[in-house]
Amino acid sequence: DAVIVASVLSEKPKQSRESARKAYAKQFAAAQGDFLTKAMEPFFENRPLLRRSPIAETINWVAMLSLPPGVPPGTLRRTIFITDAREVSEFGDFECVALPTPADFLKQLRAQDVLTPGSLEGSHLHFAFVEPKPVARRKCLPMTVARIRGIQALWTVAAQNAGASEVTFDTGVKSFPISSKEDAS
Repeated sequence: DAVIVASVLSEKPKQSRESARKAYAKQFAAAQGDFLTKAMEPFFENRPLLRRSPIAETINWVAMLSLPPGVPPGTLRRTIFITDAREVSEFGDFECVALPTPADFLKQLRAQDVLTPGSLEGSHLHFAFVEPKPVARRKCLPMTVARIRGIQALWTVAAQNAGASEVTFDTGVKSFPISSKEDAS
């Protein structure tokens, strides 16, 4: 299952000086980080072991959501997915079996109308807490550097094919640079 825990909207800083923008971003991140952490707590308590990981469907589902009220169309949209990036669904088993080729992955996505061209137009996707841990619940192929890079390549190809402007992978919290270019959008 996927659930929206909370949404936050970053507004343009009132001052344009770089030091003011940095201070605003630091304050915003601290306040919203606390808010999001509190909102997530119930979802991490006493959770049953999951057997599926429909990441592609979840990305598509989030992309289909309307922007919050008052947010103009075309506004930069960053979506952070807290996931190991290992899809386990009808699109493939990135945990334990051989990875599909990028062409086969795209073909499977197209067949189910998921992450179609244009569906992520202008979006920035960020995978956070993607750690190269082995899967403990069953015998799986080892989590090698090549496998990790292969998984990242599949997501990058799928997201770019769907129109994403950026795809990143981090083993921890994602931080964003402060730029006046983003302030303008």
